[in-house]
Amino acid sequence: MKKLLVIMLMIALFLCGCGKNKATNSPSASTSPNETQVVHPITNYSIEKAEYKEQGITINYPVITNVTGGDEEHVNALNETIKSSATAVLKDFDGDYTGLTYTLDYEVEYKGVDYLSVVYMGSFNIEGAAHPNNVLHTTNLDIKNNKLIINLINLTICID
Repeated sequence: MKKLLVIMLMIALFLCGCGKNKATNSPSASTSPNETQVVHPITNYSIEKAEYKEQGITINYPVITNVTGGDEEHVNALNETIKSSATAVLKDFDGDYTGLTYTLDYEVEYKGVDYLSVVYMGSFNIEGAAHPNNVLHTTNLDIKNNKLIINLINLTICID
């Protein structure tokens, strides 16, 4: 039963990715707020560590630097998408960080000119809790289009 469910999920993901792509050159083509249209594609870049720190929260996340071939506006938009994805887990706390200790670090699993894949690992603890909780979060970014690809936070699989 579990094998059947996994196979069905893989087929569904494959079919979702095989939709028709309509190319358009019209200036009225809509883009999301974080999407930027690439004028000069990025051909090389480096990754540096940045830190988000607030009260008991420390989140390390990657920043794209030393870019070859890309424009500054696109790189800034990519870095904002990465930061937003890294800190998205804080939405679960509704801005109330009282008694919260939250640490998150990252590893770049794939760095290419088309995609960047990052895994965040860490833990959080709330004062008075029995034990800390582990955190695993991913960011898979389409570099050319500044779009997030499927993340663990967006994928829920229920297996009996």
